[in-house]
Amino acid sequence: MKNFIIYFLFLSSLAINAQVLTNNGAQITVTNGGILTVNGDVLNSIGNVDNAGYVLVNGSVTNNDNITGFGVGTGLYEVRENWFNNSNFTADQSTVLLNGGNQIIGGLNQSDFYNLTLDGTGIKSQQVNSLVSNQLELNNVELATDLYDMSVSNPQVNSIGRGTGFVSSLGDGALYRLTNSTGTYLFPTGSSLGTVRYRPAEFTPNSADPHEFGARLVNNDPNLDGWDRDIIDGKELCSINPRFYHYLYKSSGPSASNLALYFDPATDGEWDKMAHWQTTPRWESMGTVANVNNAGLSGLEVSNWDSYTPRPFALGAGWPVLDAGMDQSIQFGETADLMANYVGATIGTIEWTYSPALTCYDCLDPEANPASTSTFIITVTDVNECRISDSLIVEVKGAQALIPNAFSPNNDGANDFFSVINRETLDILEIKVFNRWGELVFESNALDAAWNGFYKGEPQEMGVYMYQIEYSFVEDDKLRYEKGDVTLVR
Repeated sequence: MKNFIIYFLFLSSLAINAQVLTNNGAQITVTNGGILTVNGDVLNSIGNVDNAGYVLVNGSVTNNDNITGFGVGTGLYEVRENWFNNSNFTADQSTVLLNGGNQIIGGLNQSDFYNLTLDGTGIKSQQVNSLVSNQLELNNVELATDLYDMSVSNPQVNSIGRGTGFVSSLGDGALYRLTNSTGTYLFPTGSSLGTVRYRPAEFTPNSADPHEFGARLVNNDPNLDGWDRDIIDGKELCSINPRFYHYLYKSSGPSASNLALYFDPATDGEWDKMAHWQTTPRWESMGTVANVNNAGLSGLEVSNWDSYTPRPFALGAGWPVLDAGMDQSIQFGETADLMANYVGATIGTIEWTYSPALTCYDCLDPEANPASTSTFIITVTDVNECRISDSLIVEVKGAQALIPNAFSPNNDGANDFFSVINRETLDILEIKVFNRWGELVFESNALDAAWNGFYKGEPQEMGVYMYQIEYSFVEDDKLRYEKGDVTLVR
């Protein structure tokens, strides 16, 4: 429609069913209260489109010359497909509403929106840097800046609104905000690549001086980008979140800020530290954190932070604390109650070193009935793969080998052998057995030594036999000696 000029007054309206409305030099003006509906695309090749009313474009808008908001605060451009600005877009106080499925903000030139509202379905993707000078409304939509930036220059805390929407970015792309107060500025960062996540960051400046902050959620393992999670300051940090991390930015300025990062413990794991990749290079703890909450998410916040080079920040886990308990002293035959104390993330596994004296190996509070002084070691691994160990000693006073006074080698499965009953607690064992004439009928220095009642391949007769036993316990180098009688019964 060459040289098409439209002037609307209040309730005037016009619907154009053309597949493409092309302006080749006309002045197209929609006044306050006017409505222009285009059921196809709008191609502003040459000329001006000024909108103080309502322009509904069911296709795409491509601007190759001048589009404005007509200098007032009433203009609304509702676009159902794509927005391409190749020349001059002067938003004035207008609103651009992208209200379709997957839509693109592109063109050769940056679009400087006044209000940008996202609605409908699908993802709104940038192919060029963009700016919003007043209000960015995400509603329930993902704004994918890709490798580009979305900057919000209105320093009001509430200049970004959302329902469940978020801003995703790739590479060096990010969401940027100007600040000029000590309020808390939300950066609703997320990603739909792989596992869909909304994991925001918050900055709370310590002064009202002007600053610019930026944030991007990187929805993958830091290792994939060269930020090795195994290179850490092991004094405070045990592990780094493998699921995602953030790129954060702050312009130079006179004050620091509080910084908060958020996560979902149910799907992301449990974290109690914040970590920054330092130029050492390695992940280092950011110090003391406070627990915070936002929109059903858990968060950690560090105060007075002012170091943003390099840009990677991650959630981390500190070392858990494990105390196996105080050493104990019991009499032979008594039971010790072990009560290990653990503080940290949810326990993954518990493992005590094997000992038949323990009633369980995967609990914090087993009972122990050692036959001799013993060391018990407990190892706890938490859900973040942080592992810690501790030990205690149970001293057994009056410890001795348990030696039966009779046995019956008749192959009935009960008392078929003569041996030390608690030989698993021994480190040295030597047994000698003599018949009533003093003849040696059995000798062994094996820890599993046991006499089956035979001598030279022949079963020995019932009666009383004498034994001599030398032994020492595993936790005690003292060599002990026992002798006595044992009765062979058939």
